[in-house]
Amino acid sequence: MEEFKEALDIFMDKYGDIKWPFGCEHDILYVTGTINPKVFSKEEIDRLSEIGFVIDDDLNQFYSYRYGSM
Repeated sequence: MEEFKEALDIFMDKYGDIKWPFGCEHDILYVTGTINPKVFSKEEIDRLSEIGFVIDDDLNQFYSYRYGSM
């Protein structure tokens, strides 16, 4: 849970407390398209990847299998 909280803090540092930040589909937790990966530094993207959030280049958004399923 601590790493999930860290990821949320990284997202909130860029976008604040937005409504409906996530969606789930087929065991994948998607971070809403409102949060654009292009505004994050390489270090932030690398850390988010370590935590379990990677970028879907086709959809231009973060997603996670780690937090989207059991």
